[in-house]
Amino acid sequence: MKGNFGKYLYVDLSENEVKDYPIPEEWYRKYLGGRGIAARILLQELGPNTEPLSADNIMIMAGGPLQGLGIAGAARFLVMGKSPKTKTINDSFCGGSFGDILGKSGYDGIIIKGKAQAPVYLLVDNGTARILSAEDLWGLDPKQVEEKLNPLYKGCSIACIGKAGENLGMQSCIIIDRNRSAGRPAYGALMGSKNLKAIVIRGNRKKEIADAERFKKLRKEFTQRIIKTGTYNGRQKYGTPGGVEALSINGVLPTKNFTDGRYADAGKISGQALVKSKVWIGNDTCPGCPIRCKRVVEGVYNGEPFERAWGGPEYETIASFGSLLLINDLEAISLFNKKCNQYGLDTISVGVQIAYLMEATERGLLSEEDRISWGDAKAVSSLIDKIAHREGIGDWVAGGCDKISEKVGDGSFLVQCKGQEIPMHDPRGKYSLAVYYATTPRGGNHMEGTHDPTPAHPELNLPDNPAQTWENRALIVGEYLHLRSFANSAILCAFTSGLNYPESEYLFPLIRDIIEAATGQKLSVKEMLTIGERNYGLLRVFAEKAGYTREDDKLHPRFFESQTSTGFAIDEEKLNATIDEYYKLYSYDKYGPDRKKAEQLGISALL
Repeated sequence: MKGNFGKYLYVDLSENEVKDYPIPEEWYRKYLGGRGIAARILLQELGPNTEPLSADNIMIMAGGPLQGLGIAGAARFLVMGKSPKTKTINDSFCGGSFGDILGKSGYDGIIIKGKAQAPVYLLVDNGTARILSAEDLWGLDPKQVEEKLNPLYKGCSIACIGKAGENLGMQSCIIIDRNRSAGRPAYGALMGSKNLKAIVIRGNRKKEIADAERFKKLRKEFTQRIIKTGTYNGRQKYGTPGGVEALSINGVLPTKNFTDGRYADAGKISGQALVKSKVWIGNDTCPGCPIRCKRVVEGVYNGEPFERAWGGPEYETIASFGSLLLINDLEAISLFNKKCNQYGLDTISVGVQIAYLMEATERGLLSEEDRISWGDAKAVSSLIDKIAHREGIGDWVAGGCDKISEKVGDGSFLVQCKGQEIPMHDPRGKYSLAVYYATTPRGGNHMEGTHDPTPAHPELNLPDNPAQTWENRALIVGEYLHLRSFANSAILCAFTSGLNYPESEYLFPLIRDIIEAATGQKLSVKEMLTIGERNYGLLRVFAEKAGYTREDDKLHPRFFESQTSTGFAIDEEKLNATIDEYYKLYSYDKYGPDRKKAEQLGISALL
C-alpha cells in the first residue's frame, strides 16, 4: 500500500543477522501501521510466556503511514515488546527526530531479537543495516553517545539507553535527542538485556504517495487549522505544565503520594511560573510541528548544573517530582529532569516510587539510612543517582514494584496497576481514567482514551460527558479508546490530532483525508474506529495468552479512599459494574475479545 515502504528490518543480534521482513499489503489495510502492525508481528513471532529480559524477547520500533511526510504531530514512533513490568506486550510512543527519519529510512519499522555477545549499536542507513561494536559507547550518557556518533553519520537520529538501561533498571527508558523518552514499560532494560546500546538511523528515501498534490494541500490545511486552536496558543506559551494550577483546582493533581488532588504550591511549579523563572530559556519542537510545546531550561541547583541540551520538564515530570513529593522548587525539578534524561530514567516511575518511600518513611517502615522525608529535594537528587547506578537503596528500588514492596514489607500504598506506576492524573476527578487504569493491559497509563470532561461528540455519537458520573461511562470509555488506538496506529500526537477535544479542534475527518491522499485507502468513521478496536484487541489477545483475566482488571485501592481536601473517591462497586458493562458492550470474554467479536474484527485466527 502506498504511503509505506512495505517492509520492516529484521535484526537477530544473537546471529549477527539483518534482513528484510516483508509486510503483507493486507496488514496495512487492516491494521494501518504503528500499534496494529507491531502487535500483529508479535502475535506471530513471540511466545506469550517468553521471559521479558531473555534473548528471545522481541523489541519493535515502528512508524505509520504519515511518518517522514512532514505532517505536524507525525514525527513520532512506537516501541513495543513484552514489558518486564506488565509481563505482556506494551507500547510506548515518543517524539523527536527519530520517527521522522524512520519514515525516510526505507523501512516502516525495525524488529530486534536475540542478544549480542558484547555491546553493539545498530546502524540503519538508507535501506541498509549493520550491527557494529559499541564497546566504546557502553557507560556513556545519551549526550556523549551523540557526540561520538553524530560526526560519523551526518543527519542521523539516535535512540539509546543510559546507565539505567545498562543496569536493567525497571524505571529505564530509551532516550532520543537527549530529551525525549520512550518511557513507562522499562524498554531501556529490554535494550540493555540485548547488549544493544543504540539504534542510529538516517535516510532520505521518499515514500510513494497516492495523490501527491492533494496530500500537499491537505498537509498545509492541517497545519493552518492547528495554529488556530487553543492547543497551539496554550501549549506554545506554557507547554504541558500550563495546566498544573487548573488540575489542582479540579482536584486531579496527584499530591503527597495520591492522598490528595490539590497542592497548595501548585502555582510555584506551573508552566506559567516556569516561563517567568530564571531557568526558562526557550521552546523546542518536533520536526514539522508548529506548536513548540517543549520547554528548554538551564541553570544550577545545589551546585549541580542542568544544561539546555537536556531540555526541560514536562507536566508529568513536574507533577511526579513536584506535588507528588511536596517539592515546590522548579530548579530542583529541572535538575531531576536532566538526571533522568542523562541516565535514561522514566520520571513518572521514579517519582511514584520515591513518593512511596517517603510515605514508608512517614509510617516508620524504612531503616534510618534509607529514610527520605517529604519535600527533601537534595535527598531525591541523591536517590536518583543511586537508582541509576544500583547503589545501596537504589539497587532494590531499580528492581521495580515487586522488589520495592518486598523490601519495605508493605506494598499496599505503592500506587500502580499491573506493575506499572500510575501517572499524574488522579482518576477520582476523571472517572474514565479509573476504567482505563484498571482495564488496560498496558498498566498505569493516561494515554489510552479521553480525559473527562468532554462535550457531546457528533461524529462519535457520544453524549455530554461530565467528569464524575458513571452514566454512559462504559460507552464513552470504549469509543474514545478506539479513537486513540487508531491515532496510535497512525502514530499521531494528541496535541495535533484533536484527541484533547474540545481544547483543540477535532481533526480526524481531515486526518482520514490525509491518510487517503497518502495511501489511497478511504476510511469511514466506522472503519476508523474498527481499526482502533481491532488493534487494541490484539493487545488483549496477547495478554490473555500471557495469563491475564478479568480478575486482573483492578484499580489501586488508594483511589477508593477519599482525598484529604476534596473528599473525592471512586465508588468501587460502581467502578466494577462499569467494567462489567464495558466487557459486555465490547464482547470481551476471559480477557480478550470473544470468538464472535474476534471474527467481526478479522482476528479470530489469532485466538
